[in-house]
Amino acid sequence: MSAPSPQAVHQALVNAGVRVQTVPGWDNPTIGKYGTRWQPCGVVLHHTANSGAKGDAPSLGWVVHNPYAPVRACHLLVARSGLVYLVYALGCYHAGKGGPMTVDGVSVPRDEGNRYLFGIEIESKGTDASVTAGEHETDGFTPAQVDAAARAAAALVRLLGRDERAVIRHRDWAPGRKSDVLQPLGFWREKVAAVLNPYQPAAAVVALADLKGLRRSESALLVNQALAAEGLLPRLLVRAYWSPAAQLAMRRYRNARNLSAVDAFHKLGTDHGFQVVG
Repeated sequence: MSAPSPQAVHQALVNAGVRVQTVPGWDNPTIGKYGTRWQPCGVVLHHTANSGAKGDAPSLGWVVHNPYAPVRACHLLVARSGLVYLVYALGCYHAGKGGPMTVDGVSVPRDEGNRYLFGIEIESKGTDASVTAGEHETDGFTPAQVDAAARAAAALVRLLGRDERAVIRHRDWAPGRKSDVLQPLGFWREKVAAVLNPYQPAAAVVALADLKGLRRSESALLVNQALAAEGLLPRLLVRAYWSPAAQLAMRRYRNARNLSAVDAFHKLGTDHGFQVVG
């Protein structure tokens, strides 16, 4: 699989609900490293270890104008406010010596993390594992940073056709040499998974077999409520059974749409959030 284009990276972040600000040169291929050898398969999470510098993103200048400039020192920088700077979208320096390791089934050779991994830097002094820090504090992560980093990581792994298993910490790549980030890997993968697979409550089910006269059922109540919402059944007559009034209202609903009996129930279910079976 070829590396995603800078434009695809930017769009993936936007689609994930990330507030993105591009840094001049973010998509310039001439300042990158690796060329066609840039083959990302995952994401590394870092903290900036900024010695307690104040401000929203005090490390921005360094990640752009680092000792290896014009090569950038990360792909994304997450500010204290949750704003994400798209520093560079192609190959850059961030992982350093480490590995080898397998990232979501891909073997990353020793010291080759820069060629295979996106790097997300999260602005923090990096000595406190708190994820509830205040925006004007200098250590720990703010809730906005946690949300933004998870969304950004999810955007990148989704773009690569992968999932939360493709997210690692710098300390996983370089154990003993690096401590970032301080939170457990499971914490981050759970956050990323929640972005990739948001909870969808199961649709309510209406069983047509339950619509039998005075038999009380959740199915009958759901249909009664839907018919009331359509303005065909007075709310005072909403019952948990299949009353004559409900039957008449359903007949009106069906005739107004020229539908068969079964198709009318399916249409009502589609419009009011329940699934019809039987």
